[in-house]
This record gives sequence, structure tokens and C-alpha cells, in this order.
Amino acid sequence: MGRIRLAIALGIGLSLAAAPSLAADASVHATNASTFSPKTVTIDVGDSVTFTNDGGFHNVHFDDGKFTQPSSPSFSWPTEVKRTFDAAGSYPYHCDQHGAAGGVGMSGTVIVKAPGGGTDTTPPKITSLKVAPSKFCNHHTSSCPKTGARLRFTIDEDAHIDGKIIRRSSGKTVGTLSIEAVEGDMDLKFRGKNLALGKYLVQLTPKDAAGNKASASKAGFKIATSR
Repeated sequence: MGRIRLAIALGIGLSLAAAPSLAADASVHATNASTFSPKTVTIDVGDSVTFTNDGGFHNVHFDDGKFTQPSSPSFSWPTEVKRTFDAAGSYPYHCDQHGAAGGVGMSGTVIVKAPGGGTDTTPPKITSLKVAPSKFCNHHTSSCPKTGARLRFTIDEDAHIDGKIIRRSSGKTVGTLSIEAVEGDMDLKFRGKNLALGKYLVQLTPKDAAGNKASASKAGFKIATSR
């Protein structure tokens, strides 16, 4: 997939360090000064965080994409803006009007402790990574009426995956992948569009909601004129 997806984000932000609140249900205020207060809260698995707008043009958008209320910044919020957390980890969020993903501007973090008092420190694990078939063509021809392949792997927890397509002959990265993986078996269409003939590696690096990053998993494939 030549350039399947390329995302570049630059962000500069300064903030004062804040001590996390104690574990239990928590409340966060979106202030008129375009900050979340407190900036960091710590809760247990199963607890909730309720967000209150003090009157600004704000919303709450979690970086994992699983919670956004209101759907766009507004002075008027629903009666209750609350998220309950069922898994340990670190959950960053931001205001779409005054911040951005990655801790830029108006942003905050919910830290969810694992049972027993610790946080999740185990990185996600990818197994059985393969491109099937490992030799395929990316253009329809008389000798290759069927194009593309499948990218298959198993992952042991939900994670964001950054991937690279590397040409073996030069070692250069010629394409990128961005995958939101769900725990279990993954089976994705892989066309290899715009790649020249030759041998390649697909390299996948998963990162979970707690920020735990695993080492890269790799699989080889070849773009050819026939399967």
C-alpha cells in the first residue's frame, strides 16, 4: 500500500504539573480559561468520570475515539457527560476547539488503575502475522486476473498499530499503515497499491491505551507479475 495512510501531527504546549486525584469516581471541569481541572484524575476499573462545562465553548473528545460529548464544541452540554472505564490504562482526551490529541492545548488524562492498585504495564502482543498469499500482483493483467492479498494477525488486546512497508533491497520505508486493532484475529485487505515489483517487509508496532508499546512484528511478501 504505497502510502496507505500518513499522518503528521505537530503540537507545542506548556502546562503546570498537577497531582492526580485519588482513586474513586471523579469530576472534571472544563473551565472558562480553556483548561480541564484537574488535568489528571486517577480512578479504579469500573469507576466513572463526570465532566462539567463551566460556560466555555468546549467538548470532551477522548484520543481513543470511543467517547466524544458533545459531538462538537458547544456552550450547551447534555445534562450528563460521563464516561465509565472498564479497563486499566491511561486515557488522554482533549477539547476539539482549544486542544488536540497527544496532550496539545486544552487536554487531560484519566488514569485507570488495575485491580490490586497498579496500572497496565504489559504491551500488546501480535502473533501469527502473515501476508497471504505472500506473492501477489497489484495490477490486473492477463496473467494475473486476481490482485491483492490479506494481512492477517492475532493481537491480545485492543491497540493502535503503526505500520511500515519496507523494501528489502534498500531497507527504505516506502509506505505506512495505520490500524485500529481489536483484540482477537484481524483479517485486512492488502492491495499493495503503487508498490513496484520486488520483495518487501510489512512491520507492525502496536501501542495500547495505557501507552505500552511493543516491539515490531514483521512478515515478508513479494509484488510480482503473477501469483
